[in-house]
Formats: sequence, structure tokens, C-alpha cells
Amino acid sequence: WVCVFSHHNLFTHPPLYHLFIMGRYSKLAPRTKKLDKVNKDQLKSERRDKLRARKEKREVPVDSSLELTFNTRRGMLNVGRKYRAPRAIRTIRAAARKRFQVQDVKIDSELNREVWSRGITNPPKKLRLLMTRRVEESGDKPKNVVHVAFLPCTEFSGLKTRVVDSTEE
Repeated sequence: WVCVFSHHNLFTHPPLYHLFIMGRYSKLAPRTKKLDKVNKDQLKSERRDKLRARKEKREVPVDSSLELTFNTRRGMLNVGRKYRAPRAIRTIRAAARKRFQVQDVKIDSELNREVWSRGITNPPKKLRLLMTRRVEESGDKPKNVVHVAFLPCTEFSGLKTRVVDSTEE
């Protein structure tokens, strides 16, 4: 940007004054350094490594389950009251897909009953869920399927997400 304000304009238009002082419109505004190609590639590889590490940390073994507290309010932001319970079911399904990277998600009838227990407009704010990944051999190829079940819980404070082995169940 080039300074287009004269001395007169600066004092007659006070809202623009702070921008001029901060250097947005001045010729002396600080320029950002252009990253050289080597530095850019290094940054990209570092980011990629961080993402891989985070993904590996998040992955759950095939025959184990995940016990977690699910906050349905996050998915209900700006949702009309007549769409809340269906949206809660949809967000649970989406979270399971994202966590386990599986397309087939089956929701337990108890969980469905609990979400709809207070009607369409007022589903529970938090739910304790047990997500289990299983291999189903229904057709030609075995499929990974996630079963989501409801765990009755009265107090959510202090509960953390934990991986439950198949021997513990």
C-alpha cells in the first residue's frame, strides 16, 4: 500500500489514523520476509511429521474399544430446535467415522433411545459412549464397522477418554 492520505485527511478522519500509525498504509510498513525454497520444504516436512505423529497417537487398535465422553452441544450450534436430536445422532456418527476412519457406523438402540428420551428439542448435553471397531464378514470382503453403545453415567467430571482392550470387556 502507498500512503494516499495527506496531513489534512489524517486529522479529519480519525478512524483511519490508527491504521496509519500502525504502518498499514505507510511506505515504511514492515515487509514480510520471503521464505526461500529450502526453508519452505523444511517447514512442510516438519508439519507433515507432526501430523503423522498426532495421527499415530490417535489411532486405536483393531479389536479394541474407546470409552469417551461425547459433548453433543458442539454439534448443535445454530441448529433449530426441531432438528436437535437428529443432529446429535449425526454428530455421533461423524465423530466415530473421523476417529476410526471407517464409513460404516452402527448406533446401538439404547443410545438412540437415550438421545431421544427428552424429545426432539432437548437431547442430553453429554453422553458417555463406547465405540468398538469390529470386522464383519457379511459379504465377499470383510468390512470394518464401528458399533457405538451408550454407557450410563451420572457424573462426567474426571472421566477421560481411554482405550479399552477386548480382554477388559
